Amino acid sequence: MILLLVALQATPPTVGDTIWLTRRVTVPPGAELRPTPWTPAGEVELLGRPIVIRGNGDAVIRYPAVAWLAGTHDVTVPGPVIVRADGHTDSLPPETFHLEVASVLPRNTPDSSIEIQPEAGPLLQPVVSPSPLIVALLAALVAVLLLARRWRRPGPPLPGIAPPGAPSAPPVDRWVASGEGRAVAAAAVEFLRRSIAHALPEAHTGLDLERCLAVMAELRPAWPQEEISNLLRALDMARFAPLATAEPGELYTRAMALGARLPARRA
Repeated sequence: MILLLVALQATPPTVGDTIWLTRRVTVPPGAELRPTPWTPAGEVELLGRPIVIRGNGDAVIRYPAVAWLAGTHDVTVPGPVIVRADGHTDSLPPETFHLEVASVLPRNTPDSSIEIQPEAGPLLQPVVSPSPLIVALLAALVAVLLLARRWRRPGPPLPGIAPPGAPSAPPVDRWVASGEGRAVAAAAVEFLRRSIAHALPEAHTGLDLERCLAVMAELRPAWPQEEISNLLRALDMARFAPLATAEPGELYTRAMALGARLPARRA
């Protein structure tokens, strides 16, 4: 059973008043009531979304509307949809409301005697748009990418890198004799990397091996790239793997000779 109800007022509404078009519907247990979208045409305008108030076995649907012209208006509001628990739907028929809207002007008064009111200011309505949020997110993303790029950029050479040959030579022979091959390999790596950094500051010792080789290949293509790469990799293996005592000494000698040649082979 469907009951129809129009909210009546003690006095007729006037032009510009909010008029609530109310309809009461009996809803079966477990069912859902969905108001149908409504876009009225003519002198009656919808002010907002319909409101649904559930009660004991029924529901009330209220549409806020407004009339912009005095007189009688017949407004047809579409019927709601009842969605039952089993998925079946029932579309209720539309209902026509008969509205009597009074004028805001005084009755029985000539139009010429009514004083013209000053123009009202503009009515500001909030604009709900995702554009400002999207622009803000894009700006934040660009800032993060720029900061990440700056962070990953190679820094300046580490301070305090002395030219090759300036520090006193480590006791390589004593280390080799005592079986400290790893210490010899570490000293050779440090000497060769400092020699490379002295001749090419962009390949400073703060870079890892692969990055150092890439910088050399890009900025110093005339250098003996394969010889440098093989020697540095062999020294890394000697630092972390047990080797014969003679091999680290030989690698150290090769590193000394190669490091001394680098400044003279700039491209």
